[in-house]
Amino acid sequence: MQKKECYICKKTKHVSNFSSYKNREKYQYYTSYCKKCIKEYQKSRPWDNILRGIRLRCGVDGKYFKRGIKNFLTLNDIKELWFKEKAYLLKRPSIDRKNSKRHYTIKNCRFIELSENSRRGGIESSKVRRKIRLKKCGDSK
Repeated sequence: MQKKECYICKKTKHVSNFSSYKNREKYQYYTSYCKKCIKEYQKSRPWDNILRGIRLRCGVDGKYFKRGIKNFLTLNDIKELWFKEKAYLLKRPSIDRKNSKRHYTIKNCRFIELSENSRRGGIESSKVRRKIRLKKCGDSK
């Protein structure tokens, strides 16, 4: 039975309480922090995950990379927005670009409910689809 000590809570726990990963040589390793401590840490710093999501969307494999949308936000910018917009009061806070054609900047971003952000995205994309249909109809005349 393998056991490991958590770096944060200093408790010795079974390795199943730690996240595992494999390196290139297929050796299995465990994180230094137990899953419970990681979850508590992430809850206390939600802006970390938000920045990670933005970087994924704007990265080379992300959906915004081809559209030329870049991230100019730092961790401190997102933290500042988090408290300025009172995102901690929202049920499911989501970062929103006010103008979806522009980059992630402090002036173009805000926090809104995830459901509202999803609805906004649907409205924006339906407007784009409508414009494309109108252009195609106009070309055939």
